[in-house]
Amino acid sequence: MNTPTTYTTIEGIIIRLFASGDSDAIIRVISQNEGKITIFAPRARKNGSGDKQKPSLDIFDWGIFETRTGKGNLLNLKAFHPRSSFHHLRDNFEKLILATFICEAFDIGIPDELPEDTGDSFNILWETLNKLNQAQSLKESFRITYYALAELLKMNGVLSNLEPPSTHAMLRLASQLEHYTGKGLSTKAELKLAIDSLKKE
Repeated sequence: MNTPTTYTTIEGIIIRLFASGDSDAIIRVISQNEGKITIFAPRARKNGSGDKQKPSLDIFDWGIFETRTGKGNLLNLKAFHPRSSFHHLRDNFEKLILATFICEAFDIGIPDELPEDTGDSFNILWETLNKLNQAQSLKESFRITYYALAELLKMNGVLSNLEPPSTHAMLRLASQLEHYTGKGLSTKAELKLAIDSLKKE
């Protein structure tokens, strides 16, 4: 018996993107209603493919994902309708580091397809990226990232006492998230580079 195809429309933000084959990608998305989800995106990394329904995708892209399911549980991307990519995040090296770091933190800190997620993870991430996109200084960007990381830990019920923002406190929160999830943050080394830049200001 053939498995019926189900079509779903999801609003979300891409937090991680992994290459698959020559032009395909596996993307992780923080969605408005379903928490974190994983989507297979065929030809997502192939510019000029001629298929306007499948544009090149990247981290920070926010929009509407049209998906379908067939065999297995993995969603397949049918079309993507972009709303924003928070393009100023790529204009500044430290902003890019901090935004990438917080996206990875949400990736390891939010369980897949959390059924009780009511949009909190999406709202916090969207607000964080939007504020980072508009931040006027590295110090402001650090404060935004620090409080977003604290909110993520609060959502998981593992933060009882919040210190005033500082570079040392930021690293302690990152280590706390790693300890809680049992997963390392690959962007932690880059975070330390941004901290060095902040100390020089």
